[in-house]
Amino acid sequence: MERARGLICALATDADNLFVILSAKNLNPRLFVATRAAEEEAESKLRHAGADAVFTPYTSAGYRLAQAVLRPHVFQFFDLATKNVGLDVDIEQVRVTESSDFVYPVARTDTKSGASTGSSCWPSANPTDECYSTRLPKPSSPRATT
Repeated sequence: MERARGLICALATDADNLFVILSAKNLNPRLFVATRAAEEEAESKLRHAGADAVFTPYTSAGYRLAQAVLRPHVFQFFDLATKNVGLDVDIEQVRVTESSDFVYPVARTDTKSGASTGSSCWPSANPTDECYSTRLPKPSSPRATT
């Protein structure tokens, strides 16, 4: 447990998950813990115990239902890409340092407020990680042409 980077905790009851999270975080405070909450009310307790990600079935299902209606093409893409339908498709997370050619400021305009915003990357939920980015390489980057 001391060398583990993550723990998935999906036991039958919230009390069992809570006990495992407290025990695991006691052994390794930097451990990233993802858990399932059977009851919506347990989410805050699980987070307080040290869970970094809490999945509540009704909230998750509600969000997916809304996305299916509001953004059907995006929903269909992720649904296809995350289910085993015989295609060799994987979605990966890539660690990118601030000095990488893959990170550069992008100016955007917020469609609701009209304010101009810019960002290059965002921090991970894990404070020991570097920044993550989904930006494409700069057009003048040598890596973009290879």
